[in-house]
Amino acid sequence: MAMYEGDPEVIKHVLAEAPLPARLLMPIIGPRLYAAHAKRVHGTATPPRSHAISR
Repeated sequence: MAMYEGDPEVIKHVLAEAPLPARLLMPIIGPRLYAAHAKRVHGTATPPRSHAISR
């Protein structure tokens, strides 16, 4: 979820500090896992991001 919602520059910085396996795998595995979760919960793999939801 953090990779889906987060600022790309912040995610890049966080991953730069992570161990090598996480740096290599998270950009591949993270979006896939979140898409599967979002599809179950929201009915779509790409629900509106929190900043796009009007209050």
